Amino acid sequence: MKAILSTIGNRRRNSVITLLGLTYKAGTDTLRRSLALELAIKLSKLGVRIHVYDPLVKLVPSISNLNLFQNPYEAVSGATVILILTAWPEFASLDLRRIVLLAKKPYVIDLPHVLDAKKAEDAGIKMIEV
Repeated sequence: MKAILSTIGNRRRNSVITLLGLTYKAGTDTLRRSLALELAIKLSKLGVRIHVYDPLVKLVPSISNLNLFQNPYEAVSGATVILILTAWPEFASLDLRRIVLLAKKPYVIDLPHVLDAKKAEDAGIKMIEV
């Protein structure tokens, strides 16, 4: 949380944070024990706009400032920070150059380490280590 807040600084209400992966693990659609959902709730309380995408999640609990998208590229559009939270295999093959074009600032926190860090940096993405 600290790395996210230091990246967006005082622009919380003008920031979009994208969460890629909501389920507690890849291959399931359950949100039970989802740390990503807990993070979304905390960010929402701070006034941050949250975009989320998960391949299997079609409905999310009603959380203010949270919008669920049908594909990862729509979800990253306008994002200040992108957090990859679940190790879905499809996240490893995202079009990184497209993400750079769509995101407001290409800062990425990749918790499950699904991205090739060198390819991400070559595409213009700033990787944040936590």
